[in-house]
Order: sequence, then C-alpha cells, then structure tokens
Amino acid sequence: MDKAAIQSPDGYDPASDPSRPAPQVPFPAVRKLTIADVFTKDQKKVQLNVLRDHLLREGRLALETCKELLKRGAELLKAEPNALELTAPCLVFGDIHGQFYDMINMLDKAGPIERYKYLFLGDYVDRGTFGCETVFYLMGLKINYPDRVFMLRGNHESRLLAEHFNFRAEVLYKYNEDVYNQIQETFDCLPLAATLAGAIGKFFCVHGGLSPDVHSLKDINEIDRFHEPPEKGPFCDLLWSDPIEESGAIGLTALQLARWHAKTFEPNPTRGCSYFYGYGAVKDFLTKNNYSCVVRAHEVQKQGYKLHKFKKFDLKQPPVVTVFSAPNYCDMYENWAAWLIFEDTSYTFGQVAWVDHPYFLPNFSNALAFTFPFVVENFMKILADVLTAIGEIGYEHEAPIDPQDELAISEDIVQKRVRAMGRIALMMKKVRVEREHELRTPSLKPGSDKYDLALSLDMKNEKRPLDARKRFKTM
Repeated sequence: MDKAAIQSPDGYDPASDPSRPAPQVPFPAVRKLTIADVFTKDQKKVQLNVLRDHLLREGRLALETCKELLKRGAELLKAEPNALELTAPCLVFGDIHGQFYDMINMLDKAGPIERYKYLFLGDYVDRGTFGCETVFYLMGLKINYPDRVFMLRGNHESRLLAEHFNFRAEVLYKYNEDVYNQIQETFDCLPLAATLAGAIGKFFCVHGGLSPDVHSLKDINEIDRFHEPPEKGPFCDLLWSDPIEESGAIGLTALQLARWHAKTFEPNPTRGCSYFYGYGAVKDFLTKNNYSCVVRAHEVQKQGYKLHKFKKFDLKQPPVVTVFSAPNYCDMYENWAAWLIFEDTSYTFGQVAWVDHPYFLPNFSNALAFTFPFVVENFMKILADVLTAIGEIGYEHEAPIDPQDELAISEDIVQKRVRAMGRIALMMKKVRVEREHELRTPSLKPGSDKYDLALSLDMKNEKRPLDARKRFKTM
C-alpha cells in the first residue's frame, strides 16, 4: 500500500496507529489524488491502476481532478452521435447502480479491453453508494480508450432521479454542488442507443427499449439529447420503456394469444411514463431495420439476463434480451450480474456473483447523528426514573402539607419534568424505529424466495417521480 495515499497532510499515518480496533482492515486512503497523480506526465492518459486502487480504498479525488476527468469525458461523449454504430467483438453491460466494487470485479472477469469493445447501457448511479467512484472510473476508461469504451444514457442519469434517490446526496457528501452539476452536464452528453453488427446479425442496444415515435436510427439521431430527459416522447421512451410482461399471456386461448402477439404499445403504469412494447412492435421494428434483436437493460433479473420470446417458442433467436449487471441489487435481491458477450458469429453471457463492499449508513449519516435518537431515548428513560425515585424518596414519609408549601410546588415541578421526559422519549423512540426500519433487511418466511420478495417490496421505486416540471426544465 502506498503510504502517501493514506497519510494525512500533517504526516500522520493512521494505518500504523496501534490503537486501531481492527488493524487487519485496510485503512481508507486519506490524501486526495491530484491531476498529477491521476494523469500521465504528458497529461494525455489516465493512470487507471492508480485511480482504481485509490477508489477501491475509498479514496477521494481533489476537486480539480474530478473536474478534469469529467471535462475530458464529456468532450469525447459530446462528439459522438445519438446512435452509435459498433462491430463485434463487444461486451455489453447493463445497470451498475453505484456498485463500484461489483463493477470492478465484473470487469476483471469479463474480458480484456484489448480484445473486446465495452458498451455500457446506462444507470451508472443511484441505489448503490459508490456512484462517484463508478462515474470517475468509467470516465478514465473512456479517456484512455475512446474508440473501445462506449456509454449510453439510462433513466437514472437524470437530475430528477438523482435527487429522488441518493446520488445527489452522495456527491454532496463526498464532494460538492459544483462536482454534482458537472456530472449531470456530463450525463447530458451520453448517447442514447447503439447498434452492434457481426456475421450473426445486427443488434439494437438501448437502456429501456422501443418508442412509437422511433422507427429508425435517423429518428434517434434527430433527438436533441443535451438536456434533462423529458417525461414523454421518444427520448423518454428509449430510457424508460419495457417489454410487455409475458405473464399476461398465461392461460390464453389460441385466438387470444394471436391478439396478444399483435400488441404494439400500451401505457406503462409500472413506470408512470412511457410504454410497454409488445411482440408486434418489436417485430415491426426489427424487420424494418433488418435487426436481429433488441438488447436492453433497465430491469433487474435473477440470473442477470433474460431472453424475451413473447411466448413464441419456435423462435431460435429471442427478439429482446435484458442484461442487468448489478449483483445482489440494493444489497437484498441476491441476483447474479450478467453481461452479453457478442462475437462475430455467436453470442453468450457471462455471470458473476457479488463481492463485499464498505458500508454507509442510510443517507450518508455519521454514526453520532444516526445514533443520537437511540441515546436520547434511553437517557430520557433513565432521567425519568431518577426524577420519579427522587419524588418518592423525598415525600414518602412526609406528613400532609399545605398545597402552597414550597415542597409541594417542587413535587409538582418534578412530576411535570417526568412527563416531559416521557414525551421526549416517545418522540426519540419514533425516530429510532424509523431508522431501524431503514437498516432492516426484509425478513423471510421459511421457504420464501428473497429475490421475489425484494422485487415486490421495491416495486414502488420503479416509478418515475411526478414532479419533474416543478424542479427541472425539461423539453
């Protein structure tokens, strides 16, 4: 370990402090990396190993380093078209959601960048607590490999969702408002879709899916992407839409199934915006553009991927594939992460489980602030017991006294204070219960499936917040 990375500016080395309660745990890096630390001497490339190792040790970057990474990354992204056109071989990754340690583990196992292009389908931040690290490392990859690393925009690359979930709070906790704003401006530069071409065919890649207003790449390239995603229209649909649930076709007669297969688009109440797209819409889009498959992310999958055949069991090639690359999503799904391995003549999937990562308290609270209600509640209970005992000892053997007597007044004051302590204790108990709920992992009944339970409990978080127009200008 580089001692300079963990020493404080005054030279104190906390890793060597014998009073540390858990010396076997690597100490977080203290010194913030400068531009000179992160970039090569000629300033043209990022020293990825330095950046990676520092971020894995929970190290922070100096503000000017953050801004330089984002500036250079944004310039490269801005120069790309809305719809990228790529060729095999390529690895396609789904949602990351701030799970930096899992992403690094996955990239280590996925395949060398010298052989494969990397295509990320969006949702780099929110839900997990290492979105900053994810963004900065991906910017480093993009700077070093501008023609081999490609990133699309997901629905969480948004000011609205960053504030609704936890990414904005994370950036403000680790850095400041200027860095947050620059990250969002960088997100505004992300392309919206891509095609992957090989002898096996051409795949259309996007975060969410299809739109009734998008019929070709030309329609996508005509979108003005350099702003906050709107709540409707083709830009919104590419980020938010989903394939229709196949559970809706269970038990249908042959005639009903034929009508179900003909479905194109219908409203998507799960998301609160955009559409569900059916087999009819997918078939029309693929046929018109001579594509073989839609590859998208946007939905957690137990195995990390899903082949959507829309109850067309005779199809050799699924018309839609979902890839999700955040294992044990939200630390409770216990799902696999997966990525698509797109070769010239074939494709397959890689899978990986989750790894351990450092822990943050909810809302990035510090231990003192988070435990304050616990401490106050119990202190008030003790104080109330003491005051009650004082009152009983002081007056248990006293003869009857005049109500106006000074001692009687003191007793009344004590009782009022006891009641006040009780009210404060109740208030602190309510806060404590709420915070315990934030920490609690959903309990499982014997034989229950943790993935299915997490999916049902988390469903409310799939919907787009409703107040975009009140806070952000959308087009």
